[in-house]
Amino acid sequence: MRAFRFAAVSLFMVFFLILGIAISVAHAGNYLGESCWLCEDGSIMRIAITHMGDGHYLLNGKMTEPEGEIQAIHGNAEIVGNKVYITTNSTRSTAEETDASMCHMVLDLATLNGNMESLQICHDSVSKEKHLKHVGPWTLTFIPCPE
Repeated sequence: MRAFRFAAVSLFMVFFLILGIAISVAHAGNYLGESCWLCEDGSIMRIAITHMGDGHYLLNGKMTEPEGEIQAIHGNAEIVGNKVYITTNSTRSTAEETDASMCHMVLDLATLNGNMESLQICHDSVSKEKHLKHVGPWTLTFIPCPE
């Protein structure tokens, strides 16, 4: 019985040692900072960018609409040739409606200016109706982030 217990404990120790070696190889992303874009409708998109390796970028941030409403944004970016392809998801809720948005952007790598389009799934809180809304194409202008 004692030999079995010793073997079981030894097996677990070896397993966790191997697991620890595998985990120690994992690397955290490289945070690059924040970038901002002015949307054609006057909204400002403020995005924190993390390089995850091999040209893959993680995006987190917010969209501030001209009326002051905030949407949390998350997504990813890929650089292919001289273009930056971005996909983001966001949600927002007001007294009148709740919506979720899926956005596709293509930026010029040299200027970081480009275009965006999005599909929004909206729920009207008063009428209880649901509808799909297409937004864009809109222009995006790379700007210094406001204070």
